[in-house]
Amino acid sequence: MTGVDEVSVVRGGEAVPAAPTAAFSCLGRHLGRSWATRSLAVGGVATVLDILTLLACVKLAGLPTPVGAGLGPQVLRYGAATGSAMLVHAVLVGWLADRVGVLVVLAKLAADVAVFTVGQLRLLRYVVFPRSAPRPRPRPPGFSGGRKET
Repeated sequence: MTGVDEVSVVRGGEAVPAAPTAAFSCLGRHLGRSWATRSLAVGGVATVLDILTLLACVKLAGLPTPVGAGLGPQVLRYGAATGSAMLVHAVLVGWLADRVGVLVVLAKLAADVAVFTVGQLRLLRYVVFPRSAPRPRPRPPGFSGGRKET
């Protein structure tokens, strides 16, 4: 077999080109493993929760629309992440300035870089979007792995 396009099915004694289900199946598996697809799915669920929170705040609790819009799940995540980063930043500035003896302005700049640049990037890379274990890739038909078949 040389490709998906040449696959055919015999129906009623006549060869009919088969639907490209294998290609769609492969695409589906690829998309399911992609971090972008998972991220979009999580974003979709968060959007639904955000809209439900907005409607509950505005329609059920009678809050003004801007207040209801600001009270979604994102505000909790943002508050937790920012509060944690601010706490680590404050402790690091205090330690560098008071214990190590670094000038307070330099201590603040160093903590800014460490927490809000390097730390944030590492957090996103290794916690939010961790690299999954490599999966074996299927070999195409007739692939011998570099060895000559005899």
